[in-house]
Amino acid sequence: MSGAPARRRAGAGTGGHVRAGRRRAARRPGRVGPKQRLAVVYRYLADLSYADVGALLECSEAAARRNAADGIARLRRFYQKDES
Repeated sequence: MSGAPARRRAGAGTGGHVRAGRRRAARRPGRVGPKQRLAVVYRYLADLSYADVGALLECSEAAARRNAADGIARLRRFYQKDES
């Protein structure tokens, strides 16, 4: 043997399911459209108003609100699917 550690499957052994879950979670934001993702980040992480989000995304305040709501709804569906 070469002395290199053996590679393990993601789900094998203790903690494998946790690592696999983290990898799935890291891919989730990529499934949300770019405007929805930005609207969620600006609104909920940067705590900007919908008017400010709309200005940054070059859309109306109503469109910014819709993009943020759709992005959150899509993320919730992914999380609920994994939990069931």
